[in-house]
Amino acid sequence: MNCRGTARRAPTKQVGTGATVKGVKLPFVKSLQIPLPPTSEQQRLSEQLDALVAKTQHLESIYQKKLNALAELKQSILHKVFTGELTHSPEQELTKAC
Repeated sequence: MNCRGTARRAPTKQVGTGATVKGVKLPFVKSLQIPLPPTSEQQRLSEQLDALVAKTQHLESIYQKKLNALAELKQSILHKVFTGELTHSPEQELTKAC
C-alpha cells in the first residue's frame, strides 16, 4: 500500500452509491476495520510529534526575532541615510575636527 491508501480505495468504490455523487452508507463505514498501532507506538509517535512542535515553535521564535532585528536595522540605516550620517567621508570628519 502506498501513502495515499489506494489499496483500500477499491472496496469503497465497489459499495459507493449515488448517480451524481458517489458515497458510502454509515453502516459500511462502521464495518471497516482500521488497523491501529499498539498504544505504546501511538504514545511514542505522539511524543515525537510534540517534540517537533516544540522545535518548530522555537525556530519560529528565532526567525521572528531575526526579522524584527532586520527591520530595526533597516530603519536605522534609512534614518542615517536621510539625516546625512552616511554621506560623510572619514576625511570630512577629520577636517571638521581640526
